[in-house]
Amino acid sequence: MPPFQVKTHLEPNIIDQFFSAYEPDKLTELTMIQLRLSPLPDDKTVHRLANVAHQAWLDGKRSVLYAHLDENGDRTIRRFPLGVVTWWKELADVKTARARWQKSSESVAKQMHQVKFPDRELLAKQSWEHMNALPWNAAIRILDSLPS
Repeated sequence: MPPFQVKTHLEPNIIDQFFSAYEPDKLTELTMIQLRLSPLPDDKTVHRLANVAHQAWLDGKRSVLYAHLDENGDRTIRRFPLGVVTWWKELADVKTARARWQKSSESVAKQMHQVKFPDRELLAKQSWEHMNALPWNAAIRILDSLPS
């Protein structure tokens, strides 16, 4: 996953801020590395972008700008394929699922080590075994074949 998220200051029309009518830049190995390592917009922005991406495409937008990293407002950031929005959303969803799973896991682990209620300890150990048999989220895609 990218290292962190950036708090995004949104214009009222998010389509104009993040989407471009220009074709995406050519994806090279270097741009794929840049994409993997660049911070994501915050979750709220990602979900808003995912909700308007189809309309942006219908309106003639052909690429996504990393507008949340454009501190100078000069829009010199690379243009990526529209599929990047889907990838951002999947990463945001994974992050949310992982956080919920971790919270549950920590709660069960705490119950496993308490001695005041033996029945609860046994139930926690059984729950832990069941949790270890389940994936914490659906299949995770790796950003190797981003649609262009």
